[in-house]
Amino acid sequence: MLNFFINFMGQARPHDNVVNVSIQVALAKYTPVADLDYGTLSCSASNEVGTQLAPCVFQMVAAGKPHPPRNCTLWNQTVDSVEVSCVAGFDGGLPQRFLLEVYSADGVAPRVNLSSDEPSWTVRGLEWDVRFRLVAVAVNAKGRSSPARLDDLLFSDPEKRTGVHGRQSLTIR
Repeated sequence: MLNFFINFMGQARPHDNVVNVSIQVALAKYTPVADLDYGTLSCSASNEVGTQLAPCVFQMVAAGKPHPPRNCTLWNQTVDSVEVSCVAGFDGGLPQRFLLEVYSADGVAPRVNLSSDEPSWTVRGLEWDVRFRLVAVAVNAKGRSSPARLDDLLFSDPEKRTGVHGRQSLTIR
């Protein structure tokens, strides 16, 4: 027989929702219901052999919307494309995906909408001498992050450009 105890926020109590999978494995289910159910959760077990020496410890964190991507960089610009890479923010405790929307500077609807498992995209079909606005967001089951914006981007006719261009970092508002 395995006795399973949960210590939550300093209150130790037996836990009834334990399934003994085998002699060596027990599975406990803990479902937070209210805001006060989140925090540090530790568990220990005992049986006829003895008591567990060190408890298992879990941080129960409420899932939320993800944080926006940051440090977005434009690179590898060609005649009609550019690569965009960002650093992912906190995922809100859930799996997240990333979206990049490309708008003309005065546009309301996106001209291009790309999604990815990583905050990195290749935007193709860009026009020369048109001002663009790029919006990167993270999305999870709880919602959409605030946007990381790259405003007033102008891709000039390559024949009008001189010199060699490498990576270019932009400030995000």
